[in-house]
Order: sequence, then structure tokens, then C-alpha cells
Amino acid sequence: MPLAAGAVVGWHRLARGLAAGHVVFAVVTLAACTALGLDVRWRNAAPPLIVAGVMAVLATIAARRTSASPLRWMVPEGLLAFAFIVVLCIVSLPAQYAGAALARPAIDAWLAAADALMGVHVPSIAAWTRAHPTLAHALTLAYDTFALQILLAAPVLVLIGHRLHLWECIWHLHVCLVVTLLCFALWPAACAFTWYGFESTLPQQMFTAHFDGFRSGALRVVDFRNVTGLVSAPSFHVAGALVLTWATRSRLWVFVPLVLLNATLCVATVLSGAHYLVDTLLSVLLVAASLIAWRRWGAPNVDC
Repeated sequence: MPLAAGAVVGWHRLARGLAAGHVVFAVVTLAACTALGLDVRWRNAAPPLIVAGVMAVLATIAARRTSASPLRWMVPEGLLAFAFIVVLCIVSLPAQYAGAALARPAIDAWLAAADALMGVHVPSIAAWTRAHPTLAHALTLAYDTFALQILLAAPVLVLIGHRLHLWECIWHLHVCLVVTLLCFALWPAACAFTWYGFESTLPQQMFTAHFDGFRSGALRVVDFRNVTGLVSAPSFHVAGALVLTWATRSRLWVFVPLVLLNATLCVATVLSGAHYLVDTLLSVLLVAASLIAWRRWGAPNVDC
């Protein structure tokens, strides 16, 4: 993808805006954790944060090259995008535990009612999945690829060579994660398996212990070596899977396998009993809103 004359490589307007957003996100998270009496073991997050900092410095240095090649954005912006993802993921972990510690009333009754209006009964679906162990195993494998997909997003999109799609993906991941965290803090859900009292085909012991423990105050220590996702509605797994797949649409050899993989991942959220169906529908609406926001505020700030 050729660069326009005078394009800013590396710290363009969108990158600077995202960096400022990270500072705000981190400050709000620190303030919330302090106010709620949470003990965040930041030292355990030091290695990835140091790596992210080094990448940002290297990106700044690499962006100063004067080469006229249309590929000269790949190294600095690939490093910068990866650093953004690392920092976003690290800060989001204590942020979600602060959301749990707020102990707002759970909205499972509303989510279950919405499913019922659509004729969906998650326990019955999960029971059917459990009766098909090969399918259940395949769904679990697909679901468990999510973290790896997030980490590989920046390098893969750099190799694909589509600069705008790289930053579109970074934009959507930021927007979707922050919105899902806000929704979790204000309107938490204990998930379908807790509300209905059945066992999901995905391991949920840590979720239950942490969700209940931080809401009750029995748990106060956030250790990055012992954390799990707590967000239910909208599902960040579904939103992220849609975003990651959409970002590769310019290369069918990547797009088609991701469609198959992430369709399985999205289906797994409900078939496993981990989520209500309405969680996934809310995720689709979230991604659609992020797409609109990207076209209005995101894309114009990438100096192509």
C-alpha cells in the first residue's frame, strides 16, 4: 500500500491519540483500584510493559528513516501497534477486576429473559454440546486461540501489507475492549452457567471464584500470573474475533481460514454455555458502532 506524499510514519495522529487514551485509561484504572482497595501486583506485569516501552522507542527511531519505499512504515508501525496491544491488554486486567469490585447488581435476569424471547435456552444447548465430546473439544480449541490471535494481529497485518487495516484493527480492539469493560463495571453478569446452575463445557472455575470473590470483597489481590476474563455482555471474545477477521479481508488466504476459525469461536461462546446468545448479538452491534466511529474519527487520522 503506497504512502501519500508527506505521510507521517509511526507516530501519526491516530497513534498519538491512542497513546493519550492509554494514559487516561491507566490513570483511571489506577485510581479505581486504589479507591476500591485492590492490591495490584504491577511488578508481575513489568516484563511485558518494558518490552512494550522498548518497542515504542524502536518504533520512534525506525520512523526517522528517509527511505521513499512504500514499505518503510512496516517496522515502526508494526512495533508501535504491537506495543499498543500489549499495554491495552495489561491495563485492562486490573480494570476489569475493579469493575467486579464495584459489585453492581448483576443483569443475568435481563439477559436470560432476552434469550427466552428469542426461544433460546442456553442450558439445553450446552447439554447437547456436552453429549458430543468431539464437537465440544473442537469448540474449546477454537475459543482458546483468542489470546494468541490478539498477539499475532499486528505482525500478521504488517506482513499482509495493508497499513490502514492494521490501524483499523488496533482502533476496534481499543474501542471494543474499553466499551465492554465499561458495560461490565455498570452492568455485570455472572454468565449463563451461574444463572441457570449448570456446568459449561469450557473451564469456568477461575471465573466463578474471581467474579464472586472480588464482588464480595473476599479477594483483593490482582496478580497478573493468576487472572482470567470476567466480561460477559457484550462478549469481547466475539467482538475481537469479528474485528480480527474483518481486518484480513484484503487477503483471502488469511481471511477464509480466519472466517472458519472465528465462526467456530463465536459459536462456541453459546454452545459451550459460557455466554447468553444476546451477549453475542450485543457484540455485533458494538463492532458495527465501532466501524461507524472508525470511518468518522479513526481513518481520517491515519496520515496515509
